[in-house]
Amino acid sequence: MPAILWLADRSDSWGRLYAVHLLRQVEDPRARSWLLRQAVNGDYLNQYFAGDLADGLAIHEVLGAPSLDDGLVDHLGRMLRMMTDCHGMGILLADYPFAGAAVNAYARHAAALEPSIDRYITLHALQKWSLAQSSPAAAVLTALMQRPAWLDGVRQRLLDPQEPWHPGGPWVAERLSLDVEGLDP
Repeated sequence: MPAILWLADRSDSWGRLYAVHLLRQVEDPRARSWLLRQAVNGDYLNQYFAGDLADGLAIHEVLGAPSLDDGLVDHLGRMLRMMTDCHGMGILLADYPFAGAAVNAYARHAAALEPSIDRYITLHALQKWSLAQSSPAAAVLTALMQRPAWLDGVRQRLLDPQEPWHPGGPWVAERLSLDVEGLDP
Protein backbone atom coordinates (compact mmCIF):
# COMPACT_ATOMS: atom_id res chain seq x y z
CA MET A 1 0.00 0.00 0.00
CA PRO A 2 2.66 2.62 0.85
CA ALA A 3 4.40 1.91 -2.47
CA ILE A 4 1.21 2.62 -4.45
CA LEU A 5 0.69 5.88 -2.53
CA TRP A 6 4.31 6.85 -3.14
CA LEU A 7 3.85 6.21 -6.85
CA ALA A 8 0.49 7.99 -6.99
CA ASP A 9 1.98 11.11 -5.37
CA ARG A 10 4.64 11.25 -8.08
CA SER A 11 2.51 10.29 -11.07
CA ASP A 12 1.01 12.49 -13.70
CA SER A 13 -0.87 12.03 -16.95
CA TRP A 14 -1.52 8.36 -17.81
CA GLY A 15 0.58 7.19 -14.86
CA ARG A 16 -1.76 8.99 -12.47
CA LEU A 17 -4.74 7.44 -14.20
CA TYR A 18 -3.34 3.96 -13.54
CA ALA A 19 -2.33 4.82 -9.96
CA VAL A 20 -5.85 6.08 -9.19
CA HIS A 21 -7.29 2.91 -10.69
CA LEU A 22 -5.06 0.80 -8.42
CA LEU A 23 -5.94 2.82 -5.32
CA ARG A 24 -9.66 2.47 -6.01
CA GLN A 25 -9.25 -1.30 -5.71
CA VAL A 26 -7.52 -1.11 -2.32
CA GLU A 27 -9.71 -1.21 0.78
CA ASP A 28 -7.55 0.90 3.03
CA PRO A 29 -8.44 4.19 4.76
CA ARG A 30 -5.16 5.70 3.51
CA ALA A 31 -6.18 5.02 -0.08
CA ARG A 32 -9.61 6.57 0.46
CA SER A 33 -8.07 9.62 2.10
CA TRP A 34 -5.61 10.08 -0.78
CA LEU A 35 -8.39 9.69 -3.35
CA LEU A 36 -10.57 12.25 -1.54
CA ARG A 37 -7.74 14.77 -1.16
CA GLN A 38 -5.19 14.32 -3.93
CA ALA A 39 -6.35 12.21 -6.90
CA VAL A 40 -7.41 15.15 -9.08
CA ASN A 41 -4.40 17.32 -9.87
CA GLY A 42 -5.94 19.35 -12.70
CA ASP A 43 -4.48 17.31 -15.54
CA TYR A 44 -6.84 16.94 -18.50
CA LEU A 45 -6.76 13.14 -18.12
CA ASN A 46 -8.33 13.44 -14.65
CA GLN A 47 -11.61 13.66 -16.56
CA TYR A 48 -11.37 9.91 -17.18
CA PHE A 49 -11.74 9.08 -13.50
CA ALA A 50 -13.28 12.10 -11.74
CA GLY A 51 -16.88 10.93 -12.15
CA ASP A 52 -16.15 7.37 -11.10
CA LEU A 53 -14.34 8.70 -8.03
CA ALA A 54 -17.18 11.06 -7.16
CA ASP A 55 -19.63 8.20 -7.36
CA GLY A 56 -17.47 5.59 -5.63
CA LEU A 57 -16.44 7.94 -2.81
CA ALA A 58 -19.97 9.36 -2.41
CA ILE A 59 -18.61 12.90 -2.41
CA HIS A 60 -22.10 14.32 -2.06
CA GLU A 61 -22.14 12.74 1.42
CA VAL A 62 -18.63 13.99 2.21
CA LEU A 63 -19.57 17.51 1.09
CA GLY A 64 -22.75 17.25 3.14
CA ALA A 65 -20.73 17.39 6.37
CA PRO A 66 -21.26 20.64 8.31
CA SER A 67 -17.58 21.59 8.24
CA LEU A 68 -14.66 20.50 6.09
CA ASP A 69 -11.09 21.69 5.81
CA ASP A 70 -10.21 24.00 2.91
CA GLY A 71 -8.01 21.44 1.15
CA LEU A 72 -10.76 18.83 1.03
CA VAL A 73 -13.34 21.34 -0.23
CA ASP A 74 -10.91 22.52 -2.93
CA HIS A 75 -10.11 19.01 -4.11
CA LEU A 76 -13.74 17.92 -4.25
CA GLY A 77 -14.57 21.12 -6.12
CA ARG A 78 -11.84 20.31 -8.68
CA MET A 79 -13.33 16.84 -9.03
CA LEU A 80 -16.77 18.34 -9.77
CA ARG A 81 -15.18 20.84 -12.17
CA MET A 82 -13.53 18.01 -14.12
CA MET A 83 -16.93 16.40 -14.49
CA THR A 84 -18.51 19.48 -16.08
CA ASP A 85 -16.67 19.03 -19.36
CA CYS A 86 -15.54 15.42 -19.77
CA HIS A 87 -17.59 14.47 -22.82
CA GLY A 88 -16.71 10.94 -23.91
CA MET A 89 -14.07 10.54 -21.20
CA GLY A 90 -15.92 9.90 -17.98
CA ILE A 91 -19.14 10.53 -16.10
CA LEU A 92 -20.47 13.99 -16.85
CA LEU A 93 -21.66 16.00 -13.87
CA ALA A 94 -25.11 16.13 -15.48
CA ASP A 95 -25.18 12.31 -15.40
CA TYR A 96 -24.00 11.99 -11.81
CA PRO A 97 -27.13 11.12 -9.79
CA PHE A 98 -26.12 13.30 -6.83
CA ALA A 99 -24.80 16.27 -8.82
CA GLY A 100 -27.31 18.76 -7.43
CA ALA A 101 -26.62 17.82 -3.83
CA ALA A 102 -22.84 17.83 -4.37
CA VAL A 103 -22.79 21.22 -6.12
CA ASN A 104 -25.13 22.77 -3.54
CA ALA A 105 -22.96 21.51 -0.71
CA TYR A 106 -19.77 22.66 -2.45
CA ALA A 107 -21.30 26.14 -2.97
CA ARG A 108 -22.17 26.34 0.73
CA HIS A 109 -18.61 25.44 1.76
CA ALA A 110 -16.99 27.64 -0.91
CA ALA A 111 -18.92 30.68 0.33
CA ALA A 112 -16.98 30.44 3.60
CA LEU A 113 -13.54 30.17 1.96
CA GLU A 114 -11.04 32.86 1.09
CA PRO A 115 -10.86 33.83 -2.59
CA SER A 116 -8.26 32.15 -4.80
CA ILE A 117 -7.59 31.76 -8.50
CA ASP A 118 -8.30 28.02 -8.45
CA ARG A 119 -11.53 28.53 -6.51
CA TYR A 120 -12.65 31.17 -8.99
CA ILE A 121 -12.07 28.74 -11.89
CA THR A 122 -14.01 26.00 -10.08
CA LEU A 123 -16.85 28.34 -9.16
CA HIS A 124 -17.10 29.60 -12.73
CA ALA A 125 -17.33 26.06 -14.16
CA LEU A 126 -19.91 24.99 -11.59
CA GLN A 127 -21.91 28.19 -12.02
CA LYS A 128 -22.00 27.69 -15.80
CA TRP A 129 -23.10 24.07 -15.28
CA SER A 130 -25.71 25.07 -12.66
CA LEU A 131 -27.21 27.72 -14.93
CA ALA A 132 -27.45 25.21 -17.80
CA GLN A 133 -29.13 22.67 -15.49
CA SER A 134 -31.41 25.26 -13.80
CA SER A 135 -29.93 24.10 -10.51
CA PRO A 136 -30.74 25.98 -7.28
CA ALA A 137 -26.98 26.18 -6.69
CA ALA A 138 -26.71 28.68 -9.57
CA ALA A 139 -28.05 31.51 -7.40
CA VAL A 140 -25.59 30.78 -4.58
CA LEU A 141 -22.63 30.45 -6.97
CA THR A 142 -23.59 33.62 -8.87
CA ALA A 143 -23.97 35.62 -5.66
CA LEU A 144 -20.57 34.45 -4.44
CA MET A 145 -18.87 35.24 -7.74
CA GLN A 146 -20.40 38.72 -7.71
CA ARG A 147 -19.47 39.47 -4.09
CA PRO A 148 -17.21 42.56 -4.38
CA ALA A 149 -14.90 41.58 -1.51
CA TRP A 150 -14.44 38.09 -2.96
CA LEU A 151 -13.67 39.40 -6.47
CA ASP A 152 -11.26 41.96 -5.01
CA GLY A 153 -9.49 39.13 -3.20
CA VAL A 154 -9.08 37.21 -6.48
CA ARG A 155 -7.77 40.37 -8.20
CA GLN A 156 -5.27 40.93 -5.38
CA ARG A 157 -3.96 37.38 -5.70
CA LEU A 158 -3.58 37.79 -9.45
CA LEU A 159 -1.56 40.97 -9.05
CA ASP A 160 0.50 39.88 -6.03
CA PRO A 161 4.08 39.17 -7.19
CA GLN A 162 4.53 36.82 -4.18
CA GLU A 163 1.58 34.65 -5.22
CA PRO A 164 2.63 31.45 -7.05
CA TRP A 165 1.87 31.51 -10.76
CA HIS A 166 -1.35 29.68 -11.66
CA PRO A 167 -1.87 28.38 -15.22
CA GLY A 168 -5.45 29.67 -15.16
CA GLY A 169 -4.38 33.13 -13.99
CA PRO A 170 -4.42 34.83 -17.40
CA TRP A 171 -7.91 33.45 -18.13
CA VAL A 172 -9.22 34.70 -14.77
CA ALA A 173 -7.52 38.07 -15.27
CA GLU A 174 -9.15 38.43 -18.66
CA ARG A 175 -12.56 37.59 -17.19
CA LEU A 176 -12.01 40.18 -14.47
CA SER A 177 -10.80 42.76 -17.03
CA LEU A 178 -7.25 42.98 -15.69
CA ASP A 179 -4.13 43.58 -17.73
CA VAL A 180 -3.05 40.04 -18.60
CA GLU A 181 0.39 40.88 -20.05
CA GLY A 182 2.02 41.10 -16.65
CA LEU A 183 0.71 37.69 -15.59
CA ASP A 184 2.78 35.43 -17.84
CA PRO A 185 5.40 33.30 -16.03
